[in-house]
Amino acid sequence: MKYKAAILGYYGFGNLGDELLLTACLEMFGRCGVGREGVIVLSNAPDETSRVFGVASVNRWRLREVVRALRESESLLLGGGGIFQDSTSVKSCVWYWGVVRLARLFGCRVWALGQSVGPLRCGVSRVVAGNALRGCRVLHVRGESSREVAESLGCKNVITGSDLVMTLREDSLSPAHTHIREDARDADGCSNPVTASDLVMPLCGKSSECSSPAHTHIRGEDSRDAVGCSNPVTSSDAMPPKPQAQHSEGKYTLLNLRPCENLPGYVRILTPHLQGKNLIGAALSDEDTDALTPLNLPEIVRVKTFRDARNLWAGASEAVGMRLHFGVLSRIFSTPLALMPYDVKVREFAAQSGVPCIVDEWAEPVAPLAVPECSSEIDGICREILAL
Repeated sequence: MKYKAAILGYYGFGNLGDELLLTACLEMFGRCGVGREGVIVLSNAPDETSRVFGVASVNRWRLREVVRALRESESLLLGGGGIFQDSTSVKSCVWYWGVVRLARLFGCRVWALGQSVGPLRCGVSRVVAGNALRGCRVLHVRGESSREVAESLGCKNVITGSDLVMTLREDSLSPAHTHIREDARDADGCSNPVTASDLVMPLCGKSSECSSPAHTHIRGEDSRDAVGCSNPVTSSDAMPPKPQAQHSEGKYTLLNLRPCENLPGYVRILTPHLQGKNLIGAALSDEDTDALTPLNLPEIVRVKTFRDARNLWAGASEAVGMRLHFGVLSRIFSTPLALMPYDVKVREFAAQSGVPCIVDEWAEPVAPLAVPECSSEIDGICREILAL
């Protein structure tokens, strides 16, 4: 066996939340003595995943590559997120089940961390999800609703815990633990690319600015900003890093939207209460940008890394949004928060964080509870699996 684990999730699709989940998994393995050379990632964009995170990666859609990765791995980690749900498609459940079945065929121990389970409305989804999850050595879920669904599928010894991103900290690693590769470029096109370690800490004097087009945050199709100006502004130009303690001096409200059935209703509730505020859209994926664009905000920042988030949240006085990991980041950076729960996982996170939900009427953002220490539990599970 070459790898301690193959890691499977919704990686390589340009969704910041899922990339942060991968970051958290890699940091967990690092704390447990497994370096990046000891894991391999199944990704939609394997070249980019390898370049940014400094790990081996294979194309999740190429069966031969997936088989090779599983044959060379001792275990398969389902690394966070809501992979077993059929609100988007039944095919998603069937695909992940197929990979789990292959992993078992090749003798991999299967384990899951930070999972959301459900909704599972279709009988086929319930059958394949139950079969996959019942075979997990450890099934760690990120909410009571997920635990209830998992147990209804016959899963035993389900562990309820926090989202994996909650284990990340701005100062989680010292400069000595950064891993800079000089033979490649990062996803933003900068030389000396950052790895997962760099994404969860200040860059130790390294500039966060980059002149490549991929690093700009704009709203137009013609390289112009939201108000039609050329020379688009990057997050580094517009929002230089500030100490976390200066949140009270923040000058803008962060707004995050994503497509959902009730999006027009949320916009109607938000509109009168956000008028007159200095708004910046925070897009964690391209579809967030699409949802925010009709609002004609002065600026929409496409947040691609933890570094981008750190810079952006540092100047925010409050945050109003929909995505779970928008809420997680706001809690990590101690930013007053209100959430619009398009999914039960967001409602549960709001309750856990002590922040209000905007459902039928406006609710003022409030400071979230401090982030609990949850890395020791995650690390304990990892060490247990590695020792088998």
